[in-house]
Amino acid sequence: MIGKKNIHFHILLFSCVLVVLGDLRNIITPAGYWGLWGGVLCIGLLSGGWKRLKVDWALIGVLFGFAMLISALLLISLTHSDEYTAYQALKYFVISIITLVIFKGSQHLDENQLYRIAAIATLVGLLFFLLCKYVLVEYYVLLGDGRQGSMFAFPGVLWKTSAFFISFIIARIFTRQVSKSGGALFVILASVYLLLADSSRTGFLWFSVIVAVFALLQLLISTNRFVIFVSVVTMFASILVAFNSDAIYEFATGDSFLVINRLFEGDPIRTKMLSDGVVNADTCLPLGCGFGSSTSLVDGAPMVVHNTYLAILGDLGMLGGGGLLIILISPVALFVVREWRRGVVGRPSVYYRTAACLGVLCFCFVLLFHPLSSEMSEWGYWAIMLSWLSRLSSTKPSIMNNNLRGLESQRD
Repeated sequence: MIGKKNIHFHILLFSCVLVVLGDLRNIITPAGYWGLWGGVLCIGLLSGGWKRLKVDWALIGVLFGFAMLISALLLISLTHSDEYTAYQALKYFVISIITLVIFKGSQHLDENQLYRIAAIATLVGLLFFLLCKYVLVEYYVLLGDGRQGSMFAFPGVLWKTSAFFISFIIARIFTRQVSKSGGALFVILASVYLLLADSSRTGFLWFSVIVAVFALLQLLISTNRFVIFVSVVTMFASILVAFNSDAIYEFATGDSFLVINRLFEGDPIRTKMLSDGVVNADTCLPLGCGFGSSTSLVDGAPMVVHNTYLAILGDLGMLGGGGLLIILISPVALFVVREWRRGVVGRPSVYYRTAACLGVLCFCFVLLFHPLSSEMSEWGYWAIMLSWLSRLSSTKPSIMNNNLRGLESQRD
């Protein structure tokens, strides 16, 4: 039996596993996948702890943004008699309620529990990928350009496990003694391996951002120059390795790196998508032409524009676009205000607050290269990172520092 004390931990853990295995919906059908999220919703609503839910302006802003987005969908569906767009309004309503449930559950967890969830979710992603690659080979996916994935997390999805959770693993290492960071180091290796297998350009670019941010943070708050030097060298060496899963072999043979090839070969298809998206947005503003209307012809077939910020203007108009911006900006703006008022950052809690902020910014970054989605496999990441950012940024650094130091003393 799971006690009431741990119910919120398990709700968050199961939610993270669901987003890590987001393509599970193609195996158990989308209805089955939404059914699992329905279980999260029902258990979360009945789990109690609502009295502890604090009024947070970030949450209020996000829910207001969802209300604008849903209103845009309903308005367009009525104007164009578009039942499909009305159906998307229902999905976004459910997404907003699940976000509220995840937000509430996160208020009951501390930074150590968030690390455990991030680590377990990463290892689950690694386990399923290895099972598919070496055992359940019928579920293994290998693209013609060498990118890997599985029926549980396709290439282009697999890398997100690393991008969203690795910051919390790095934070763990910075807040513990090196001799006690073996488990966290293993999880980082697992994260890098998943990133390499996917060879995603978006994933590589964001991993570089994470490395640069933590290196800069360490430079700002550490007085030990040797530690700074080792940290920077180690992190940027990780970037070099992240060019390809066969980096050592390719370095020895002189072959080029897969990710470097993909970065420099350009992306004419995406460029055409952006151009067509601008034309579609100009045609459909100010109201919008309906969900999924921003498309571009690719190999003779229509494909949705892979830039959410541009696509939503054509799909949902000014009202929907404004709602999306409010959803994304609210938590980041509140975090900046809180950090500004806080003044001098405190160790070791600053690492976890930075990790949570990077998680939120990662979602904003991903939308630059991905289409507008109404799936929990996408928005689940946002609900989790938003909730963790609010939980960590609203907690006094002194309390977090005491929790982290208390854990350290218990392990001594």
